[in-house]
Amino acid sequence: MKRRILSALCALCMTAALAAPAWAETYSVTLTEGEALADVPVLLNIPAQTPAAAGEAFNRIEIAAPAPGAAVELAVNGSAQDAILYFLEDDGTFETAEEFIKGSATVCTMLPETSATLILLEKMPFSDVSRTAWYHAGAAYAYHYGLMNGTSSTKFSPNGNTVRAMLVTILWRTEGQPGGRSAFSDVAAGQYYTDAVAWAADNGIVTGYANGAFRPTGQMTREQLAAVLYRYAAYCGRDTSARADLSGFSDSGSVSAYAKDAMAWAVAEGLISGSGDRLQPGGTASRAQLAVILMRFFGDSFESEEIVSEEPSGEGGETEQTEGEETEETPAAEA
Repeated sequence: MKRRILSALCALCMTAALAAPAWAETYSVTLTEGEALADVPVLLNIPAQTPAAAGEAFNRIEIAAPAPGAAVELAVNGSAQDAILYFLEDDGTFETAEEFIKGSATVCTMLPETSATLILLEKMPFSDVSRTAWYHAGAAYAYHYGLMNGTSSTKFSPNGNTVRAMLVTILWRTEGQPGGRSAFSDVAAGQYYTDAVAWAADNGIVTGYANGAFRPTGQMTREQLAAVLYRYAAYCGRDTSARADLSGFSDSGSVSAYAKDAMAWAVAEGLISGSGDRLQPGGTASRAQLAVILMRFFGDSFESEEIVSEEPSGEGGETEQTEGEETEETPAAEA
C-alpha cells in the first residue's frame, strides 16, 4: 500500500489535537543463519518489553533474518496473556502477528519475511474482538490511537452500524475540535456531534440531504463513507487524483452519481476493496469496516504522537442503531 503523507496544513492541525509526543525505543536485532533456521524460537537479546497501553507510544523491535520463517521469542513485563504482538508495516498500519504463548512472560511469533518490525500492545478490553478476526488489527489501531472507543467498556460491537455523526466526529477530533456553523435542521445544539457536523459542513466535507437534514444518527453507507473521506483528504491537501476502474464490479452501476469519483478513489487507494465482485455502495458500513478503513487512511500519521479522546466509551455518545430508524431518500451531493 502506498505510503500516505498528510499535507503540512493537516499535519499542523493534527499536532494541535494531540498530546505531547511520547518517546519510544527502537531495538534492532539481526539473527544469524543458525538462529533463523533453529527448531525453537530464539530469545531476543533486548530488555523485557512493557505492552503499550492505548494512547501510549510503543517500542519498535526491528528484526532482520537471513531467511523467512524465523521464530523469535520476546520477554514481556507482566503477564504475556495481557499482551498482543503486531507487525508494524512500512505505511504505519498494523498486522496481527501469528503468536503463541511460551511460559507466563514471553510471547513468540514467526517472521513471514526476512525483515519485520514488531510492536507489543496491551490486549484490548473487548470480549467481542477475536485475535483471529479479519478486522482485529484495524480495531487495535483505531483503539490505540483514540479514533474509536468501544460501545461499552467490554464491547467493541464490530458488526454494529456506523452512524453518520460518528465518522464526522472522529475526523473533527483529529483536527483539534474546531468550531463551525451548521444550518442542518436536525442537528441540535449540545449533542456530542454538534460542533463536528458544523465544522464538516463549513468545510464542504459533508453536504447533507436535499431537504436540509443531515440525519446524524442515520446509518452510513459505504459510498457515503468513501465520499466523506474523499472530501476530507482534499481538505487536507492530499492527492485525490487516483481512480480505479469500477467496471469490474457487478454493481458498479448502482454507485450514486455524487459518489462515483469518491468510490473510484477509495478503491484505487486500497481503502475499499469490495466483497467478491460487488462494491455494495449502498450497504451499511460496519464498525469493523470503519476501523480497518481508518487504519488504511491514516497509516503512519499518528506515529510518536498520543491522541487523547475526550469522550467516554461509546464514541462520544452514539449508540448502536437498529434497522428501521431511518428511511433513506435519494441524497443530493450526499454525505
